[in-house]
Amino acid sequence: MTPKEFRALSIYAKTGLARVLASDCHVSAAFDPATTPAARQPTRQKFSAIWDTGASGSVITQNVVDACGLKPITFTKVYHGGGATDLAEVYLVNILLLNNVQIHTLQVTKLNINGADVLIGMDIIAMGDLTISNVGRTVMSFRIPSLGAVDYVAQTKQHKAAGPGKKSKKRRR
Repeated sequence: MTPKEFRALSIYAKTGLARVLASDCHVSAAFDPATTPAARQPTRQKFSAIWDTGASGSVITQNVVDACGLKPITFTKVYHGGGATDLAEVYLVNILLLNNVQIHTLQVTKLNINGADVLIGMDIIAMGDLTISNVGRTVMSFRIPSLGAVDYVAQTKQHKAAGPGKKSKKRRR
C-alpha cells in the first residue's frame, strides 16, 4: 500500500468529555472513484454522523436516501438491543469522512437514528484503528487501514519499568 492510501482523521470535542462521538460526513450513491471520471461521479451530500462501536453495520436514515436518490438493493433483518426489526432496506453508498477518508461501495441499512442521519458502525471502524482519549476533553482518532496495535497494557508496563521521573523508551515497530 502506498502512503497516499493511508488516511486519518481526528475529532475533538468542543469542550469536556463527549458522551457521543459525532462528526460530519458526506454520502453518495456507490461508485468506484478509481474508475469513474469526476464528471460522472454522483453528488455527495453532507450529513451528521455518530460513531457506534456497538453497531456491527453502518446505518443511514430516510433523509440520506431522499437527498442522494438512493434505491434499495435488498432487504435484511436487523437485530438490536430491543430485539429485531422487520425487514429493513439495504443500500450501496460511498461515505466520505473528514480529511478525505473514503469508503466506497459499502452496504448500509436504512433505520431511524436519534440525533444524526448516518451511523458509522464496525463495518467501517474495523477497516482501521480507532482510539479515544479523554484528557481534559475527548479526542477520537481513526486511521485507515490499520497500521498496528495500540496496547495500553504494554505501554503501562513499560512506563512502570522506567520508574518515576524517567522517560520510557519508545518501542520500534
